[in-house]
Amino acid sequence: MTSATTPRIAVALALDHSCSMGEWRARILQQTAARFIEQKRSLDEVAIVKFDHHVVTEAPLSQSPEQLKSQLQQNGLLGFGGYTAIIDEAMAAIDAIAQSSAPSKVIILFTDGYDNRSRTSVDSLITRAKRLGISIWTIGFGYNID
Repeated sequence: MTSATTPRIAVALALDHSCSMGEWRARILQQTAARFIEQKRSLDEVAIVKFDHHVVTEAPLSQSPEQLKSQLQQNGLLGFGGYTAIIDEAMAAIDAIAQSSAPSKVIILFTDGYDNRSRTSVDSLITRAKRLGISIWTIGFGYNID
């Protein structure tokens, strides 16, 4: 299978912006998101969700690289830097891509893995993701992450 024959995909980039991530990792995530947008296929959709103890959909689902890049704030932890709500964020990322008609839907969640503020249960998250056919991939981005 090549990129030309791979079915359309909807991706939510979920970026941890909690205090434990730190300024430099937040900026790396933002730069990585920008590169991801530049390299995406024209038919694929992307949404960008940032979180600490609150969740912000910074760029709603779009195929337009120009629109996505204009909405992506590359400003470090500005407006963030609080506690971490990974499960709540993953639920918001599901909301960001659930209505897509793409046959494949994926959340790529970058975090240092320390959830200390979510109100949603892991079981609720897993049940909802399975029901909607959404895969969640976590990228451990921090010290001592397992």
